[in-house]
Amino acid sequence: MTDPTLETASIKGYEDSSIPIIDLSLPEAAVATALVDAFRTIGFCIVVGHGVDLNVVKKGFASSKAFFELPDETKEQYKYEGHLSN
Repeated sequence: MTDPTLETASIKGYEDSSIPIIDLSLPEAAVATALVDAFRTIGFCIVVGHGVDLNVVKKGFASSKAFFELPDETKEQYKYEGHLSN
């Protein structure tokens, strides 16, 4: 079985760490195993092979950046209070 986590990306400022890059176009069982391993060990992963248009991805990152640049008082309105408010 091909291990989709062989490729990794460095985390800036944490040269001893790396984030697994997981290709979602690989067989489902390999992807599932890689995702579970990534989330259990590091807590993050980079996914490729998902088919989402790059412009959509860029817009999502821009929206996230804009949100986190808001004043704390504004962001506090969207505070996570449990799975029912998610």
